[in-house]
Amino acid sequence: MAGEELKDFLDRFGSFFSSDSRFDLWIHSPTDQATLVWDRHNLIFAYGITAKFLECFKSLKFTEGIPEVPSPHEHYYRKEFDSDASELLDRWDWSYSELRPDDEQ
Repeated sequence: MAGEELKDFLDRFGSFFSSDSRFDLWIHSPTDQATLVWDRHNLIFAYGITAKFLECFKSLKFTEGIPEVPSPHEHYYRKEFDSDASELLDRWDWSYSELRPDDEQ
């Protein structure tokens, strides 16, 4: 998926990812060996070219910090996003790999 395709994808499904906790979004660039993760707690993790990611996020007015997920907390699977979830899953022939134990929530 090229940059413009990713932008279109996030324009289409951004509300779903930010409002419904069904999925985490992992974006990986084999060329850069870089991965960006937007998880169901609305946290962003960057692996690989972290200096480049940091520069980009700072330009978007993000700040560094120590993440805190309230405990206890709830995850919402909102019925109004069922069609978005179906469309997302049907959109491509997805490939996946098993999570490492550290990645599981």
